[in-house]
Amino acid sequence: MSKKRRKGKARSGYRSPPSAREVRAAPADSEVPPLLGWLSRGSGDSGWPSIPRSLARGALTVGSSPALLLVPFLFVFAAWVALVTLGLEGPVLLLANMAAVPPVGTFFDLAIGESIFGQASLVALTVTAGLIIARSAFFAVVSGLIVEALEGAPSASAGLRRGSRAIPALLAVNVISFSAILASRLILPLLGPQFAFLGSILVLAAVVYYLAAVPAAAIREGRGVQETLRRSARAAAMPGSRHLILSVIYVFVAYPPLILFTPHSNELSVNPFLATWIYALVAAFIHMSFLAAFCYRWMAIEPEVPAQPVPRRR
Repeated sequence: MSKKRRKGKARSGYRSPPSAREVRAAPADSEVPPLLGWLSRGSGDSGWPSIPRSLARGALTVGSSPALLLVPFLFVFAAWVALVTLGLEGPVLLLANMAAVPPVGTFFDLAIGESIFGQASLVALTVTAGLIIARSAFFAVVSGLIVEALEGAPSASAGLRRGSRAIPALLAVNVISFSAILASRLILPLLGPQFAFLGSILVLAAVVYYLAAVPAAAIREGRGVQETLRRSARAAAMPGSRHLILSVIYVFVAYPPLILFTPHSNELSVNPFLATWIYALVAAFIHMSFLAAFCYRWMAIEPEVPAQPVPRRR
């Protein structure tokens, strides 16, 4: 083709067909219902899935996997039995967030340790540290199962093997969450009781915002802990993600609304009612669905995450 003919096609608005990647990244009008349009991804060529699609994919992934339904409930049951053995006497509302994603789950780890042995106790901190280690191992395992399911070739053995490699990264997430919670306890009371609760919610949402992608990033990329944390934060800073909205939604769902609807929530008992155990299973499903949604969103934009920090707009 001569230069003259090429120029003619350029002037006439000719454009080559979009690639498969561009088609997947383009927002679909039918993807988000009109009433949920404010939750859709931003304009531009962002590859982030919308929030409704992410939550739906997360719930479908967990609900269609017997392992992802059974393992969280077994963890909740084993954790409750272990804590009762240590001296926990309730309330049973703690079951609602036993399987909560860090830092919400980390917050309850600290609360449980203090409820058994009192605040400012070395034994309470030791128990909290044990709970954090157990939570890190649990979330590494379920994250491996989730990633395997999202990749389309679910394998329990492969999920367990891949998830075990993410334990150091998940442990770092829990340690950062624990540190943020302790810092907020020292600083937020200075703002007055009216802002202390809201501030605690925002602290939890901020940790979710920056570190929610760590499990999937650690499993799929196999980088060091520090680089995995950095890449999760860089992904959160990418435009068009609506990631902050999803982080706030999760925190507001998990704490305190989810625990307030627990049957017999104020019951001080080591033997919860059957309705409470059923609700604990439902709550674990909600937590796992959000975790799967975060993993799904990371996998959708993983190739687009920059190798260097995203420059801030002036």
